[in-house]
Amino acid sequence: MRHAARLIAALAALAALPAPGCARPTGRHGAIDASRFVPRSDAQLKAELGGYPSPGLTPSSDIHDGLGHLVAPPTDFAAFADEVIAYQPGIPAALPEGEDPLSALGPPDYQVERWHAPRAVTLGNGGSITLGFSRAALVDNDGPDLFIFEIGPGVEAMTVEISADGKTWISVGEAPGGPCAIDIHKYVEPGEAFRYVRIHDIPFQGAESDSWPGADIDAVGILGGAERVALPSEVLFDHASDTLAEGAGPALDRVVASIQRRLDAAVMVDGHTDDQGAEDYNQRLSERRAEAVAGYLVSRGIDRARITTRGFGESRPVGLNDSPIGRQKNRRVEIVIRGR
Repeated sequence: MRHAARLIAALAALAALPAPGCARPTGRHGAIDASRFVPRSDAQLKAELGGYPSPGLTPSSDIHDGLGHLVAPPTDFAAFADEVIAYQPGIPAALPEGEDPLSALGPPDYQVERWHAPRAVTLGNGGSITLGFSRAALVDNDGPDLFIFEIGPGVEAMTVEISADGKTWISVGEAPGGPCAIDIHKYVEPGEAFRYVRIHDIPFQGAESDSWPGADIDAVGILGGAERVALPSEVLFDHASDTLAEGAGPALDRVVASIQRRLDAAVMVDGHTDDQGAEDYNQRLSERRAEAVAGYLVSRGIDRARITTRGFGESRPVGLNDSPIGRQKNRRVEIVIRGR
């Protein structure tokens, strides 16, 4: 009886297996080229990808610009993206291990290890990611300014946009894929500073695996960028006031020290408010607060000719105005310091 029971169990297990050449559905998207799509089991994927769940080795660490020219590797980056603003995977998307947008933050740390997450995010076919720099700004310097570390064995091109406010976007061309660099010089005006970078995968770039379609982003860095300091209005001003509060000095003195460390520094002071009250009132308040901060910097020895002030009122929120916490984030003065 025991032998019969074992035989019945074995036959049941065999019946549960997929037919030869027909793997069970895994819930993952198929390949971009549907005519070549053959569903594969996890075991097959592991055998084929080697570094599963990592996409695999990057062919070269050489950095190229949009024209295919080699770019000298930077010795030091000003900053790496430290905020995820938006992530929209394409169709098909990647394996779940490749869909963590936080993996694109910070310095390059992609790893090719069996059974370990790759520390990079895959955009999927036609997908996009928007990243931000909270403590730095992308500015135009001599040579390439923006570096994108696209990894994995497939070199997948991307279109790239930059923005100062997350609303108005400037296309800065196409990044060729792999470790690559972009010079924003011909796309921007002198003195402009940008906080956001948006990367779009260019879809249908030849053969793709059904596991890692689209560009794979490890990190985004800026070179020779500007220092960005955001000071809450509550630290600098009393409610609805444009006169600096008594406690504002220490925070602004740290800004003065940063400016003084850069002999040729140019300083941009931007005032911002939440959306409470009349729009015109908020605009004027933001302008007066920016001027008050500039006046303090001058009183500490910073040449007024090096300072530009602007007021944006409620037009550039960084938080949602429908909550006290969001409105508090929006009431701020941002100071951008550029120069060496």
